[in-house]
This record gives sequence, C-alpha cells and structure tokens, in this order.
Amino acid sequence: MQKKYKHLIFFDTEFISTRRKNQPIEISLIAYDIVDNELKYDKSFSTYILLEKGVYLNKYVTAFTGIDNEMLDKYGIRISDAKEQFLYFLLNYSPRDTLLVGWSISNDIFMFDILVNKDERTFDLSVFDWYDISNVFTSLYAEKKNETLSLSNACKMIGIENLNFHDSLEDANATKYVMEYLFKEQGINKILSPKYITKVKSRKVPVK
Repeated sequence: MQKKYKHLIFFDTEFISTRRKNQPIEISLIAYDIVDNELKYDKSFSTYILLEKGVYLNKYVTAFTGIDNEMLDKYGIRISDAKEQFLYFLLNYSPRDTLLVGWSISNDIFMFDILVNKDERTFDLSVFDWYDISNVFTSLYAEKKNETLSLSNACKMIGIENLNFHDSLEDANATKYVMEYLFKEQGINKILSPKYITKVKSRKVPVK
C-alpha cells in the first residue's frame, strides 16, 4: 500500500571523511508540505559545524566545498549544539508521514548518524523513510546504461543553472527542483512509489 506523505524534507551535508576521523561540517534541511500535489515551503535549518579535536580541513575538502577554517571559526557551532538543533527540527515532523529526500544519500545518512549517535545512541534514523532521488532520476533520464548522473548534471538537464553546488543549502534546494520536475513529468504517485523508498538501517557508529 502506497503511503501518503504530508511532508518532504530535502537535505544535504558537506563533510570530512578519513580512515580515522569522520565529521559533518555543514548540514542543511528544507521542509515542504505537500498541498494539492504541489510543494509548499514550511521552514529550513542550515549550519556550519566546528571541527572536533583531531579533525582537520584539507585542500581537497576546501576546494570541493569552498569551506575553510575561517568560515567554520566565524559561523560554526559546536557539534553538540548542531545535534540538538538538527533533532529539534526533524522531530517537528511525524516519521509516519514525512519523507527525507537527498541526492546520493549514503554518505549523508552516515554523517547524520555520526552527528546524533557518535557519543551515545540517541536517535534511530530508520524511523523515517528516506529517498535517493539520484537513483530515480538516473533510471528515468540517463542516456547510457549504468551511467551515474550528478546533481549538477540533473539540474542542467531540466534547465536549472547558476547554482552554487557543493554548498549544502544550495544542493538541498537543487534536489527540490529535481523533485518538482519529476512530479510534473512523471506524476507524484509514480515518483513516490514504495519501490523508490529507501529503508535505512541505523549504522553502528563506534563510541570513543
């Protein structure tokens, strides 16, 4: 039986991932209500996160995201505060009728799990349904078999340009544009079919 979602939350993260240290450094979520099969903006949350001890920016992360130490020092908040604010935002929405939507979401989910569960098991992310729009869009519109489309490729294909990709808030917005396109071209019932929903198993993040 197909669920009738009332809310879609578009999300993205920018992060540092190494063999020894993993940490989100920017997270963004934008919530929309579904009203008459269209998306109506509700609210958003976005923040930079200060580096934890032993975590360092490198040239690759800065070049990829545009985030540097000065930005984090000026605008970042402690990871404990980011965790509290993230959960406060998310838990305003019932898991029963809310779908979280991102592009290539496995790393984002891993970072969210680190954010909320690193020091102690606080919240099971699997209570929500998750949606990897990259798989859906690629399956419908990629010209070559086994081709992997980036979010920027997808936006270019649907006529959305001049976005600042690899900024988490911009990427969350871009994901929303792609979803609206799919709703228009394919229909909301097809796009929100249960076969496209990702059931997440909460990862076991080691406590240190």
